Amino acid sequence: MLSEYLADEDFSKIFVLNGYAGTGKTTLIAALVGALKEAGVKPVLLAPTGRAAKVLARYSGEKALTIHKRIYRQRTNADYESKFSLDRNPERGAVFIVDEASMLSDRTGDGAVFGSGSLLGDLVEYVRSGRGCRLILVGDSAQLPPVGLDHSPALDPAALGCYGEVVYASLDEVVRQQAQFEESLARTKAGYFDFYLLHNLGEGRSRYFDEFDMWRWIQEKKKAGQVKHIGFSFHSTPEELESILTDHPEMEFVQLQINYGDWENPAVQSRAVYEMARKYGKPVVIMEPVKGGMLASPPESV
Repeated sequence: MLSEYLADEDFSKIFVLNGYAGTGKTTLIAALVGALKEAGVKPVLLAPTGRAAKVLARYSGEKALTIHKRIYRQRTNADYESKFSLDRNPERGAVFIVDEASMLSDRTGDGAVFGSGSLLGDLVEYVRSGRGCRLILVGDSAQLPPVGLDHSPALDPAALGCYGEVVYASLDEVVRQQAQFEESLARTKAGYFDFYLLHNLGEGRSRYFDEFDMWRWIQEKKKAGQVKHIGFSFHSTPEELESILTDHPEMEFVQLQINYGDWENPAVQSRAVYEMARKYGKPVVIMEPVKGGMLASPPESV
């Protein structure tokens, strides 16, 4: 699908690659960058933040910039109030690859410091101001959306439709989990793990463990003798914990955030989730016992 997109004569189409963690996005981007360079096509790598740009540059082996640094230029009005307007794309035939696209907002507003205020809209306009340039958006719709939004418009074909035709592809097979498991086994040289847990269930994250069938995966490891005891770590409400424990009675233990500060904290509900785990007879492994170090040196008043 990606090769067909790159060969298409319609440069205005936007390609969206959506994939959850561990599905191979990083590997695919690195391979794509290498293939483009071999074909004499310039890849332009961008990311929403400086940190994301550094990560992108590291695994692709190519320079990467923040979107803001690439597409905006500074201008000064009569009141000496610094603002940034959309620059013009000087590239010809380049392929713009944007990682962590889930963070791109399409909101506009009066008094915007950067362009129209819509980073997504400005990005599309910038790329198209060049000659024969293409835009590939890569991200994970399971990650946090832009501030104030409940979804990621840059990874939503319907939302992107206002910019023209969208080619959408998704990666839905987790390959990293198995590779990491095998590497960990090899490094420990033990041949098995006494305890192995699925990490960070709760809120909107739990459904991805169902979609990727991770419950069956971890049970297979136990059946094969590679894991002795299976469980999961959890951050959410006691009601959701009860739902998970009801659906997956095979889980043998739960890891919970428990400390004096969060015991009655309504945002964490340490006591309530602990009591729910014990209701179902599950041993509890404690994480954050000193709340990231905050309780190691409490205020004098405490």
